[in-house]
Amino acid sequence: AYNVKMYCKNFKLEEFKCGCKGAHCTGYPKQIDVQLLKNIQAVRDKYGATTITSGLRCSKHNSNVGGSWNSRHKTGKALDFKNSTSKTLSGRKSIMAYLKSLPKYHYTYCNVNGNYPNMGNAVHGDVK
Repeated sequence: AYNVKMYCKNFKLEEFKCGCKGAHCTGYPKQIDVQLLKNIQAVRDKYGATTITSGLRCSKHNSNVGGSWNSRHKTGKALDFKNSTSKTLSGRKSIMAYLKSLPKYHYTYCNVNGNYPNMGNAVHGDVK
């Protein structure tokens, strides 16, 4: 909780909570990586209001949503998010290019040409 307050203005801890809503975990199965917090704040600073669509995940919830067995969501190193820019494919590509320029960048993807259709207008970003 301290790290969210320290590195993220206008984000609330609850936004990072596991989507199982307490059915399988406390909501916070791992600590959120500090660089991930800094990077999502950088996205918000650049693109405006940003909503986290998937933050931390416990193993059960990750399995229920079809996440990979080694998902970085389970380790506090990944987020899916959307904002007004991510509504278009060119906007999502712009966000992904920006994520690649941030410290500890590891991987990003979005729904492009029907790949990852469950992502909708969200963008995935994770850190090393």
